Amino acid sequence: MYSKKRTLAEKLIYPTNKRIDLPRDAVIDKMFVMFTGTVKNVNATTDSALKLSDILAGIVDMRVVSDGNTVHYSVKALDLAIMNYYDTEGVAINPDAAFTATKSASTPFSFMLAFDQGDILALTKESLELSFNLAPQISTDCTIDTLEGTITLQENVYTTTEFAATFGANLEAAAEPKIVALEKPYAATAELSEFLDLPTGTLSRRAFLIDMDASGVRGNATPGKYGIIVTTPDRREIYTVDYATMGQINKSDYTLAAPLAGVRVIDYGNEITNDVFGLRGWKYTKGDYQIAARSVNAGKMRYLSCEYVVNTVTFDTIRANLEATPDKQA
Repeated sequence: MYSKKRTLAEKLIYPTNKRIDLPRDAVIDKMFVMFTGTVKNVNATTDSALKLSDILAGIVDMRVVSDGNTVHYSVKALDLAIMNYYDTEGVAINPDAAFTATKSASTPFSFMLAFDQGDILALTKESLELSFNLAPQISTDCTIDTLEGTITLQENVYTTTEFAATFGANLEAAAEPKIVALEKPYAATAELSEFLDLPTGTLSRRAFLIDMDASGVRGNATPGKYGIIVTTPDRREIYTVDYATMGQINKSDYTLAAPLAGVRVIDYGNEITNDVFGLRGWKYTKGDYQIAARSVNAGKMRYLSCEYVVNTVTFDTIRANLEATPDKQA
């Protein structure tokens, strides 16, 4: 096996080229998208004080899909930036960094995002594409005026024998990423109350819990405590941690100067199953495992789920090649 990097000639360009076909001659280990663009401020008298997160949130529905309907990523650029920030010990772009959009002008920006949560076995696919969409209006006065993304792949090239030894003769040791997000409101409550079902059918490695108030502002409605509740055969609390403590645990585990506002991470493989792998979603049904919160304020959570699609029949015998497990969490 050997590795290679290559920057693709075709670029993502809004609005003329919002999807590209990715090469299918190797295993994609990582994918980097270097975004450049401009923010136009129509206010003639005042600069606009923004954050990078305002721009990132405007790049919506970033998807990596194979064979028409197999989703490897379906997230916002902001979701990727949050994951990148934690996985690189704060070296990747800080989504909360300040950005000033100059009055009556178009101000340039640039940042890189990494798709780095697992191997995509591109050479086994009939099709593989990367796409995105844009919600240009990011504040009252400001819009994303231009946007271009340059894609660089880091790939691993295997011989037939090496590929079978790594991923199995029938891909039984493969663990391709499925990174998806959903949002769910939670109520104000004095007790730890479940409100969100954990995914079923896949291997749940970890989750980013992103708290927002009713208007979508991250960090404005933070619960006092998070929990994981097993509802059957009897109700059990297998995780119940003070919110501030979770932040400090994340700060230590990911070697950060500070956790991002409104962001907490649960590492199922280390904190729940204690085996690196995580929750086997095929061993329980919808509603058996639920996220719970105790909060004096109502709010909503964006649940950013880091899952792996595995061969469930053979997984417990041979496990899987979880290349994606971040070094800090291995």
